Formats: sequence, C-alpha cells, structure tokens
Amino acid sequence: KPSRRMDLVVMQRKVKESLIKGVTAYIVERSNKRYVSLGIPHRRGYLLCGPPDCGKSSVINAIAGDFNLSVFSICLSSSELTDDLLKGLVRSLPECALVLLEAVDASGLESRTISSNNSKHNTKSSQSRAKTGITLFGLLNCIDGANAVEHRTLCMTTSTSNTLDPALVHSGRIDMKVLFANANHDVMRQPF
Repeated sequence: KPSRRMDLVVMQRKVKESLIKGVTAYIVERSNKRYVSLGIPHRRGYLLCGPPDCGKSSVINAIAGDFNLSVFSICLSSSELTDDLLKGLVRSLPECALVLLEAVDASGLESRTISSNNSKHNTKSSQSRAKTGITLFGLLNCIDGANAVEHRTLCMTTSTSNTLDPALVHSGRIDMKVLFANANHDVMRQPF
C-alpha cells in the first residue's frame, strides 16, 4: 500500500522532529563499518504508546516510506506463533528491515512480578507459555539476543506501557519511547 510521507503526518511537532532526527541518525550510522569491526550490535527500538487510532501505525508506515524500509509485521497474539516459529521469522528477515509488533500489550505476555517476600521473579510468564504460544524469554531473545538481526529497526505499539514487562522496554531494547495523545488544538490546525 502507498505510504504516507512523514511530512504529512499530523502530530506534535517536537515529537515528530525528535523521531525523524533519531531515525535519520540511525540510518546514517548503519553504513558505519565501525560497529561491525568492534562487534557492537547495531539495532534501534521504538515504543509507540497511546490510545487506539491516534496515529501510531501511520507514523510507522511513514517512517518506512521515507527511509525506504520494508515493514515486516509479526502478530504476537497469534495462537499459532511459538518461540521456534518467531525465531525462524526473525532470522529470515533481511538486514535493514523494520519489524513491527503491534499491540504488544495485548499479546498475552504478562509482566513478571517481583515477590515482596523474597524479591525473586515470578517466572509464570517467562517460562510457561502465554496464551499466544510464545514466552517473554523467546521474544527478548529475538529482539536482541542470539537470534536478533543486525541493522533492524524494531517498532512496538501499545495502548498502555505500564503492563509491559520492564525487560521488554528497558533502555537498550527501546531507544525511544514516543507518547501519543489525542490531538490538541495545535495538532488539529497543522493540516490547514
């Protein structure tokens, strides 16, 4: 489908400028062989958080269009998706892919909880199968573990980030968190 250009996406100007600047810097860095020579992983992760229909997917499609990235959408809520299938999908991605995980909060991967009695993680969600058939460990391994693809851009969308496991969204996995809200008056005037 034809993508919308980022300059036509209506959102808060400062947020849009910061996002474009970050993606541009990452794309320029991709051609830097220094990462390869030093053995440094070169990946970028974005978490787009906000209510439904506020433009998260439009922004992702505009970024892909502006930077000539192919979008590979993986539905984490599929009951047929397993850790092994996810690993195979991720390993088959070309370099410079944009991996889209939409509605990651609705995927069935619950946040691990810390027991107040002994401070050990409740590993229910990381060891047992979630309702989707994948584990938190399997997903994390595909994002930046042994099965991760270099030079890829990861975009995750969520309506609420407070239910996501901290391991999924910590700095290093998620380089930029973009908060979306319903349009205010300044945003609504942009197209006119």
